Amino acid sequence: MSQHFLYCASGSAVEQMVRVLASQDLGRKGITVNSIASTTARPRSRSSKTFAALSPEGRIGLPDDIAGVVSFVASGQILLVNGAVTV
Repeated sequence: MSQHFLYCASGSAVEQMVRVLASQDLGRKGITVNSIASTTARPRSRSSKTFAALSPEGRIGLPDDIAGVVSFVASGQILLVNGAVTV
């Protein structure tokens, strides 16, 4: 079994868990459930054209890119967003 298969299977399980918790278990109690999917990020000091070529955006994220998403999701400004998986 390939590593890619296992990665995809576990990621899909997490996405489904988020949706179920958001819509049935916790959503009814007013608790939002969202997830931030894993992605490839590089330290500011490195460059990798190989990985960037594999990305639809043609670049690899920086730690600040991910921090912005985490900040937004944790801020409480997205009260109407529930059951979302952000990449």
